[in-house]
Order: sequence, then C-alpha cells, then structure tokens
Amino acid sequence: HNYRSCQPGRFRFINAAVANITGPLEMWRFKEAELPHLPLVARQIASTEASHLKKHFPDLKPEQIECITIKSLTFGSVLQEAGLDHADLVTVDAEGHELPILESICQQPRKPSALLFESTHFQGESWRSTKSLLETAGYELSPLPADCFAVLKS
Repeated sequence: HNYRSCQPGRFRFINAAVANITGPLEMWRFKEAELPHLPLVARQIASTEASHLKKHFPDLKPEQIECITIKSLTFGSVLQEAGLDHADLVTVDAEGHELPILESICQQPRKPSALLFESTHFQGESWRSTKSLLETAGYELSPLPADCFAVLKS
C-alpha cells in the first residue's frame, strides 16, 4: 500500500525472514492482545530469541509473548526469488539476528559492495567473530554509534 504510487514492477515484496538457512524459523513476538497495553514500539519488535524482547521490556511476563513459525530464506534465495544476481547495498536491522544474515551474505559468490548493519547487539566474542567473518569475506569495517558500515575492498 505504501508503494502504490511507485512505478509498477519496481519493487518485489518477499514475505520471509532472511537467515543462514532456507526453511522454517521460530520467531518470538508480543501477543496481539498485549499490544494495546505496550508502547507502540512493541509492534516493531520480533526476534529469534525471547530474551531479546525482555531486553527491550524488562518487566515482560512469559504469557505476553508467543512463538510463531515463519518462512526463512538465505540471502542468496532472496536474490533468486527477486530475480537478481547481486545487491549493491544491504541494510540489516534484525533485532539480534544480524549474524546469521551476515553469514548468509558472506557465502555469496558476488557479495554486496556495502553493508550497513545494527551492531549494538554485538559485544565481546560475538563482535570479534562478526568482525572476523566480514574481514575474511573482504570487507573493511567502519563502526558507527549504533551501527557498522562495511565496504567490500576492491
């Protein structure tokens, strides 16, 4: 609906999560009945880890959330389904699920020229392994306050 005024065929919408596997993926979200009692941002948060929702809402009770199963695709499968052979720029803000997406991107024979991803969820060893993954794939990283910008070295 938001893109109805754009040129027809310019966008292709794929209703799936991006992960390092193609298949079913369990996601945690707030129950519909709980949303009126929570801040609006709760509608925008879902994660593969229930603990991630609790990070945003420390007083969260287990009965306020539910686990659902959704379709997931690797980054390569997304490109294929969209009829593309590559992407120039990829942005990732996946509420703690960034690493599996970045792993999927790094497996591509033709990697995106640039990545912008939320890095606030990476600390200690998880940041070191993410940094190593991207540098081994040929990216140069530039950390930002809450994100990281990675450019493929030529």
